[in-house]
Amino acid sequence: METSIGSLSRLQDFLNNTPTEVRKETIDLPEKWPQTGKVEFRNVVARYKSDNRDQQPPVLQNVSLQIPPGKKIGVMGRTGSGKSSLLYSLLGFLEYEGTIEVDGVDISTAQPDQLRSRIITISQDVVELDGTIRDNLLPFEKTWPDKMNLIRDEKEKAELERKDQIVQETLVRLGIWEQLQPKGGLEASLEDAGYSQGERQLFCIARAVVRRRLTDSRLVLVDEATASVDTWRDQIVRQMMVSYFRGCTIIVVAHREETIADSNRTVHMASGHIEKVEDWDNYQD
Repeated sequence: METSIGSLSRLQDFLNNTPTEVRKETIDLPEKWPQTGKVEFRNVVARYKSDNRDQQPPVLQNVSLQIPPGKKIGVMGRTGSGKSSLLYSLLGFLEYEGTIEVDGVDISTAQPDQLRSRIITISQDVVELDGTIRDNLLPFEKTWPDKMNLIRDEKEKAELERKDQIVQETLVRLGIWEQLQPKGGLEASLEDAGYSQGERQLFCIARAVVRRRLTDSRLVLVDEATASVDTWRDQIVRQMMVSYFRGCTIIVVAHREETIADSNRTVHMASGHIEKVEDWDNYQD
């Protein structure tokens, strides 16, 4: 089964069944990190975390790859080739030897939760959290308290209103806001939204767009995110990716070649190795 970066249930199983993360002394990431999105793998050998580490076969083997800032990289390969493991390693979910750096920071020194909150992810798996529409679209952000009168600071109130406006604008642009209005808007529960499978996929993309607008993070990991979306909505998603993720480094695990037709490079993987890299920026027919 193909592993996807956004599957909450799989990640929960992953965390429940693996030992506690033991890391070297951690650092606080710079406030605006990642500011450029430069990524480098150097001689990375990665495995799924286990108490019997030596018995786990590597899912990445001697991977070395440099990704310049602001480029779109497509990653292709059959199931089990290691393409999704490339994304997992960037999120700190794999044990590895070698070095992975983002904007010059060795990610093994970052606090895992902080690392994952700074990297934008979009997945074909629909992740739903208990709570309201607002809670689902702002999972890392402070949101409105249950009792409005608890907010006495005008600056705090203005910031919460700004976040709500960004969320609503994003849902409107994706065409999935109107049906929420009679159900309570941002206070509606995601369960009651009545979204179709394709609309739920758009909702996950909305979460990533909101995160980008609030943090200005420059690194986006995508596991082919429009598989359940119809053609015209797929075009909307592509337009939004261009609008809101301009200047970002985007790494796309692709199952269809058309998904990465506009990539700067294509990385082909097999059995955990990089088989070849095609550089379309320097391609000459």
